[in-house]
Amino acid sequence: MTSDAAAKGKHHKFAFLRWTGDPHFDAVVSYAAVLIVFCFIAEMTSPTQYGRFGGSTSVSLDPRIGWWLMELPCSVCFVYFYFFRPGSLKGTKMSSFLAFVFCCHYAYRGWLWPSMIRVSGPSNFAIFTAFGSWMVTICHGYLNARWFAEHGKHLNNKWFSNPRFRIGAIMYYTGLAYTIYHDYIMRHLRDGPGPRYRIPYGGLFDYATCAHYMSELVMWLGFAIMSWGPNGSFIFMVSLVNLAPRAATTHAWYLEKFGADYPDRARLVPFVW
Repeated sequence: MTSDAAAKGKHHKFAFLRWTGDPHFDAVVSYAAVLIVFCFIAEMTSPTQYGRFGGSTSVSLDPRIGWWLMELPCSVCFVYFYFFRPGSLKGTKMSSFLAFVFCCHYAYRGWLWPSMIRVSGPSNFAIFTAFGSWMVTICHGYLNARWFAEHGKHLNNKWFSNPRFRIGAIMYYTGLAYTIYHDYIMRHLRDGPGPRYRIPYGGLFDYATCAHYMSELVMWLGFAIMSWGPNGSFIFMVSLVNLAPRAATTHAWYLEKFGADYPDRARLVPFVW
């Protein structure tokens, strides 16, 4: 047996989800499915240690450094596996468009947004969170790069007119716009002197405690529909199992901290939950 054949056989053993027939890609998809379950159990056990829930960590980072480190592997992996590895879809309009969407997203989320965080109080971004999240961000970058470059065979020019692409694109850009807007609201909560934590108002915050999480989930659901593959399904599901429990915990934290002064709001989805 050749070394390539042996490697393929090894990867096939781990690929219990046979999405494409490619042993490497399918092994990562299978790993991603396990990772979703792991992330759900971890978040249900204890909220991820950053922000208001990062105070109990013994080794912490400046939030700007923590967020940048957490997101960095996604950008690096995507650039390498899309631009520096072969792919039959590379150069097509759809593949190039989706790669552009992904790169723009992480230019904001991975590079620009961390630099704009306003730090108040001691560093509280757990170093374990920054590096532990690499399991997710590496997987995310790889799956999208290879799906756009090689395995998303339906991602041709006709996909531009497909209702799934159009609906997904509308949802993605709507969610992205609201995410950036809610980031702006949260960032300017501390414009003047006062306590470290305050009640946000404006946008969907008037209706849900974690409106920024809601916007992010709409964005990733749109992305999943727009690209229609395991790449989008993974990031939507891993975001859902992380953000939904965190929204419940955050809502309870606001009620405990502000008591009767806290407005009547849903946890995550306005008027629903």
